[in-house]
Amino acid sequence: MPQQQQRAVFVREIKKPVELGTRDIPTPEDGQVLIKVTATMLLPHDAYGRDMGLFMYDKLPYIPGANVAGVIEQIQGSSAFKKGDHIFGMSDFETPLPDQQGLQEYAVLNNDDIAKVPEGFSDDQAVSLPVNIITSFLALFDSKYGLGFPSPWESGSESSVKDKSLVIVGGGSSTGKLAIQLAKIAGFGQITTIAGLKNEAELMKMGATHVVDRHGTNEGVVSQVHTITGKDVTLVLDTVNQSFELATSLLSKNKESKLVTFLPNYQPEALAEQRPKAKGIFVEGGNPRLEPYRQHFWKHVTEWLAAGKILPTSYWTLDGLENVDKINAVLDGYMAGSGGAQLIVHP
Repeated sequence: MPQQQQRAVFVREIKKPVELGTRDIPTPEDGQVLIKVTATMLLPHDAYGRDMGLFMYDKLPYIPGANVAGVIEQIQGSSAFKKGDHIFGMSDFETPLPDQQGLQEYAVLNNDDIAKVPEGFSDDQAVSLPVNIITSFLALFDSKYGLGFPSPWESGSESSVKDKSLVIVGGGSSTGKLAIQLAKIAGFGQITTIAGLKNEAELMKMGATHVVDRHGTNEGVVSQVHTITGKDVTLVLDTVNQSFELATSLLSKNKESKLVTFLPNYQPEALAEQRPKAKGIFVEGGNPRLEPYRQHFWKHVTEWLAAGKILPTSYWTLDGLENVDKINAVLDGYMAGSGGAQLIVHP
């Protein structure tokens, strides 16, 4: 019996526009579910994939979209989920075939990488979270890819951070907002963020204790932060910058410190020269890095979302995979560094 076909949007060649095409509907393996995709959020790393080959240069043709939500059509093996459940989660974009990616009508996902959409929330709201919240979570709580503080569900975790001061550069970004909310859940005593003041009320509500205007010279911003924190800043997350002069300048000259970056091209030599006692860490998101936390992570993300402790990120929507020109325009905007709400596509 021939495999059923579906529509999908492909990266066929690096630095070329994505294209609409067809491929087989994938078959779930043991421990996986087949879903009818209802929503996928496109993120900057999808643009880096199209134009720089990130995660896909050796797997073409490949499909963008790691944030995926949908309705379960088929379950293979034992599962805590059932047919008809609305679920959301993150694809494993390191697999050689794009069976788990979102810009197609049907996808398979691993049981361990999904959660049920909480009652009262839409698939769109839930699908706005996975990649960004995983990245922000690892930045705060993983010892290899982040600051290494105990996860919020661990016994005594709050006592380990209640006296800590954290500085988040780029608090108005999606990852920045989620980092603020996770830091509040964890119980950090002081959460200072650098962001546009138009976001100040929202960021304070999310958990920031101080918001410093990002507009101005680096020297002026550093001075404002140090007035709040003192000069011995030891914990900085930079969620937005391609270069890290500001983040480096925030760090203590005298104490051991950590700079966690959300973009990979920080210069360790410059950091070592300017702040010899500082450690630079690039946080790599994705399911393999989440492995030690998976069981608790997805359970708590669902609970935090339902309780209003984590808010969906801002987004706008586009119906239909045939709108490849608009999809390419959005990816162009990501490459240009455009901010604002991110795109959710309804296949």
